[in-house]
Amino acid sequence: MFASVNKTSGPLETAIKVSSSVGAVVGQCLFGLLSDLLGRKKVCHIKSCTDYQMYGAELIVMIAAIFSLSLTGGAPALSITYVTIFWRVVLGIGIGGDYPTSSIITSELAPVRWRGAMMAAVFANQGLGQLTAALVSFICIARYKDFLRDSICEDDCKIALDQSWRILYGLGIVPAIVALYFPYYPGVGQVHPGCQGR
Repeated sequence: MFASVNKTSGPLETAIKVSSSVGAVVGQCLFGLLSDLLGRKKVCHIKSCTDYQMYGAELIVMIAAIFSLSLTGGAPALSITYVTIFWRVVLGIGIGGDYPTSSIITSELAPVRWRGAMMAAVFANQGLGQLTAALVSFICIARYKDFLRDSICEDDCKIALDQSWRILYGLGIVPAIVALYFPYYPGVGQVHPGCQGR
């Protein structure tokens, strides 16, 4: 049996749970609208002459939010709960913004032969990410299980829980950085011969 910890009140607990979903809805609308307004920016790559001005902005929002969330803390004038809710909304905006931009890039820049499979892979990776997060949670619990067995959560238990959720959030920055890096990988940014002078 694991230790019981003081729970937040009902409304705050609900706000923590729905904050990233609310941010995702805002991000989908915001980045979808900005992508339509700003349109495509003609950038010559080795495979095509089109790129998207908005791609990468949502990843930067996610990276900043994950980094800030994993390092967040409370203060006498500000509860950690409210700071967590704020950064989860910002994270949700980045996640929501990634939905339209990643699907548009995949659908329009993928070869016709592989387009369906690549679109399926884009959304299947969400499940892979959830599985990875569950595995990291399991590893954290296994690592700190000795501190979580007491009936009352003392200082060691609180430190273990604090480190666990920070590790879980912090590791989420890795796929975002990888996704930001690969469009600019050497070879992808080389100029397509038919795009010279554009």
